[in-house]
Amino acid sequence: MLLQRLAATILAGTVSGTLATRETLRSALRTATDSVHRRLERGLLLSDPRLSKADYRQVLAAYYGFYRPLEARLAWVWPAGLDAARLHKRLWLAQDLQELGLSACGLAALPHCEGMPPLRDESEAMGCLYVLEGACLGGQVLLRSIQPRFDGEGGFRFLEGYGLETGRMWRNFLSCLNDFQNRDERDQQRLIASAVATFETFERWLALRECLR
Repeated sequence: MLLQRLAATILAGTVSGTLATRETLRSALRTATDSVHRRLERGLLLSDPRLSKADYRQVLAAYYGFYRPLEARLAWVWPAGLDAARLHKRLWLAQDLQELGLSACGLAALPHCEGMPPLRDESEAMGCLYVLEGACLGGQVLLRSIQPRFDGEGGFRFLEGYGLETGRMWRNFLSCLNDFQNRDERDQQRLIASAVATFETFERWLALRECLR
């Protein structure tokens, strides 16, 4: 129902007209997700200069509870042309949490986010991945800020993301996204709605887990 409402709003005018002629799909995505993206950037606990090690572990645990069920859904509708190695982010988070002292039993007991976007096809998967892959770019910025505070303690695999390959991986994702520019407009609108729904679901989950300022 969430994606249907979002798609209806977009089709009614939030991102109106034929995307191929009025604006690029990437531009439409930025426009539609701008508000929730900015709220998350402002409120994210990871951006707080007073972040403690306990806070950091709490945030990573919340991320794990979001990424693990989401990646399980994505695996069923993975877009052609993208390397499935991108589905390893939950493993990076698990590694970080264990390096920060969480046991395997503790990891298995972490709560998981419910009410995920449905992700029924490649279009909706690409909308979701726009959020996850973009987060890898932000992770590089956060890494430079956070790592010096806990130097030598480990727990940064998730923020490291693709490391030196981050730029190449983002360009590869955008190339795949550009292929959707030629899809039916309703597919593009559902892709955009899925990106908005992913951001909003993530925001609600982080608020529930007390990981927003």
